[in-house]
Amino acid sequence: MNTHTIQATPEARRRLETFFNEIVDRRKAGELADVSQYASRWCEQAARLAITLHAGLHGATAHQHPLEVETAENAVKLAKWFADQQLNLLAKGRQAAAGKVEDEVLELIETNRKRNGQDFTTAREVHRARITPTADAARALLPRMEADGLLVAEDIVPAHGGKTTRIYRWVKNPVPG
Repeated sequence: MNTHTIQATPEARRRLETFFNEIVDRRKAGELADVSQYASRWCEQAARLAITLHAGLHGATAHQHPLEVETAENAVKLAKWFADQQLNLLAKGRQAAAGKVEDEVLELIETNRKRNGQDFTTAREVHRARITPTADAARALLPRMEADGLLVAEDIVPAHGGKTTRIYRWVKNPVPG
């Protein structure tokens, strides 16, 4: 059996790399933290789709033609469509899991209040309590809860200098949006 290699044009390679970087950024920002295992495969799927589309265009002589940027772009569009469908299928479970995590953050704040009179939490505490799998996920979760009106944030600057700490307090009676 003869094997052949399909070379991509630099533009096509850049398009696939850009898609990869978009997914990595979304994972790091926490948007895809709970579905990271799925999102990590989307770029591979785009590359496979690009090869499939290329083979469909050129048939048995596909290895004699470079994979063009238009083919890579079409593959990325397909991969994004499949990713959106996957996220739609997972939405209900993701929403339930997000609600559970939010409840755990609020319980942590309540525990802090009862234990030491501290009516707030930080991203570091949320991560250390194993509410989120990574510190990045905690740093994404708390601002999202703030945007949803569940928490209010405040920056605490040490009196004698040092690192500013962002704290989050529970909004006990949020106004419905």
